Amino acid sequence: MILVLKNQYKITLLAEKGSLKESINSIAYTLDITINKTAELVKIGVTKYDSIKLYEYINGVLERVFDGYVYTLNGSDKDRTIQLTCKERTINMEESEEEYVFAEGTTATQRVKQYCKDWGVPLDSNILDTKIGLAKCRNKNTIYTLMWNELKETAQKGGKLYKYRMESKLYLFELGTNSIVYKLDSIREESSRKTTINGAVTRVKVLGKNDKDTVKSPILGTFKSGYEKYIGAFQKIVQDDNIKTYANAQEKAISMFYCGDETWTIECSKDIPVIRSGDKVSLDNADYYVCDITHDIGNDSMTITAMKTLNIIRGKYYAGN
Repeated sequence: MILVLKNQYKITLLAEKGSLKESINSIAYTLDITINKTAELVKIGVTKYDSIKLYEYINGVLERVFDGYVYTLNGSDKDRTIQLTCKERTINMEESEEEYVFAEGTTATQRVKQYCKDWGVPLDSNILDTKIGLAKCRNKNTIYTLMWNELKETAQKGGKLYKYRMESKLYLFELGTNSIVYKLDSIREESSRKTTINGAVTRVKVLGKNDKDTVKSPILGTFKSGYEKYIGAFQKIVQDDNIKTYANAQEKAISMFYCGDETWTIECSKDIPVIRSGDKVSLDNADYYVCDITHDIGNDSMTITAMKTLNIIRGKYYAGN
């Protein structure tokens, strides 16, 4: 493992402990690492804001697996170690608030170009086109909340499932489209399944606009899923001024149907640092989609939380308002 600090100091070291963490609905990759406070490190003088890159050898090739800056530093003068929490530069988008107005019909791709221009974030010139026109927007929130809500609206309108990733530039990744699908059978240490009805949505009632307090809202439609005949009615009510027709209401309902959480936890005895959330992996000749991943740098291992289908991921992560 090699750390590059301040874009100039290359340090080959063994971390006492460390982890890289990411989930589908996050944007800023997080590196937590505890390193030995060597004389070289003291001389360099690491502090917050300093750039930090992490490289690891993968199949004999040195690959960059993290690029960000020091967010938090802990350590006393007596300590022989330093604890660093490092974030990708997209943390600014997670923590900065702004108000934006976008016209109806503009896409998530068009809108992120504006965000990146305003916030000085380099954007991949070949960023994917999400294609789905979104509702008129006038929102004030953190930048990333706006970005994530746009990806959810894209999915709810029948679009593909995307997440943002930051490498040298920000780009859109379509879930499950990684070119290399790693087989985990030979490095699996333990795997387990958890399934529950918790969170299930089998019926959706969509209400129209109502400006009167004395009467119930008009019903645009009540929609049932195939799950209802097995587990009964678990109903959600949706009222959204942007939903104006029966077809819009049905589209919204379909995006919300959910059979409940069904996740697999896969503990691996060896780390594959290039696996990211949203990637497809393979185990026992079946495909899984990574929802959360923790790379344990110190122990060269990793823990993956995964789901088996994109439809389950859609209901879990992309259906909410």
